[in-house]
Amino acid sequence: MKAKLELLAKGKLFFRCCLLFWLSVLPFYVNAQLGFPYCETFDGGSVQSNTVFGGTARLLDGVIRLTDAGVDQNGYVYIDIPFPSAYGLKASFEYYIYGGSGADGLSFFLFDAATPNFSPGGFGGSLGYAQRNNQPGLSRGYLGIGFDSFGNFGNSSEGKIGGFFGVGTALVPNTVVVRGPGNGLTGYPFVVGRRTMETGNDGMRPDNQFTISSGGFNTNRITDPNIPGYRKVFIELQPNPFEGGFFLTVRMLVTISPGRPEIITIFDRPYFFTSPGSLKVGFAASTGGFTNIHEIDNLTVEVFDLDGLEDPLAKNIDDKASCAAQENTFEITLNEVELFNENSEIACLQFYPSLEAIEEEDSNVCSRAKCRPENRVLVLPQGIFKAADVGGKFTFFPNPEFIDDTVKVYYTVTDNYGKTSKGKYISLLIQESPDPVSLVADGIPSNTDQARKCEGEGVLLKARGADDYFAYEW
Repeated sequence: MKAKLELLAKGKLFFRCCLLFWLSVLPFYVNAQLGFPYCETFDGGSVQSNTVFGGTARLLDGVIRLTDAGVDQNGYVYIDIPFPSAYGLKASFEYYIYGGSGADGLSFFLFDAATPNFSPGGFGGSLGYAQRNNQPGLSRGYLGIGFDSFGNFGNSSEGKIGGFFGVGTALVPNTVVVRGPGNGLTGYPFVVGRRTMETGNDGMRPDNQFTISSGGFNTNRITDPNIPGYRKVFIELQPNPFEGGFFLTVRMLVTISPGRPEIITIFDRPYFFTSPGSLKVGFAASTGGFTNIHEIDNLTVEVFDLDGLEDPLAKNIDDKASCAAQENTFEITLNEVELFNENSEIACLQFYPSLEAIEEEDSNVCSRAKCRPENRVLVLPQGIFKAADVGGKFTFFPNPEFIDDTVKVYYTVTDNYGKTSKGKYISLLIQESPDPVSLVADGIPSNTDQARKCEGEGVLLKARGADDYFAYEW
């Protein structure tokens, strides 16, 4: 038996249908951040959700405490944010080591952001970065800098590769040591070290010598740069285009005499190891039979050469429509914004009621760390705009009394290096429902008045319309 399919005039099959725009609600990321800069004071009793703690590490009294002054403790924390490495990075932080009998120390480390499962390295003298006997080192570690009170990070004990010249497994206390990349039980070689309480080729001038910790039993955290024992670290990784890797600079602000904080250069040299495309940052500390409190405070991570990067180029957007009285989801993509920096992504979207309301970019790097909360939600008479925490997604909930009106909102985007575009507008038409589409019978010539199909055979209908749609209902 044959069934007859009647086609409407002009050879097209038309249905007036109710459509669901591609504006259907999509999930947003929550409390997230992408790329530079990262700033955290650890004040206020909470930290950003991408701060991951392990072992004995925890937030305490406005700092991250990695260990107490107890025996055989270990703690670590890492920032679960990928920082692109193409343009280098800078990091600064204060550390406090005090209150115990002098062990072991703490490490600052970088690891491959593509690591599927993070695991710290061996503790004890390996400071959570290098391997320790049969314990693997940090997963896909790229760089480890140890601030070593007790003296095991700069020797070859417990299976570590290399150390200060001629020391073997002997202790080398009060040192800053750089170890290279590794994974599992392989790698993490000694690269360079500085003895902060000795003279010589790998030592310090007598007037610049200082201990890694600020004090022993019954001493307190020293947060004032004018008090002896204060320590702050500045790490720079400048891309090395000729030899690969980076130029590594480590400086410390230390206070040896009251009221006289000094900047001391610890290292300024090439680090030849090729970097992964993105890196993540972390810290670890440990104690053994000897102890200390180990803490981190006021961490900032930013791109090395912010001035050498280009701002994103945003465009005015005129071709969007929305349905009244429901939440519509949009996404600003690379069709609307040009990103010129290598491995750039949209990290931050902010809304403003006018161009005049767009603030000049603040010179303080930490003010650009993420979208300001007040600019992520914009309430207008026509409806409410809400930006996602990461990327270019946003929602608009139009008020029904503004059907057939057009609303204009101004926006900026910031990339994952902290560079921000100039303000542009988005113009949105508020509709009661989307415009109808044409349904065309696939495979049947457009000038066909009728076609016959066998019973059970189907006809594929394709929808054509002026808008982009997510789904159709009829």
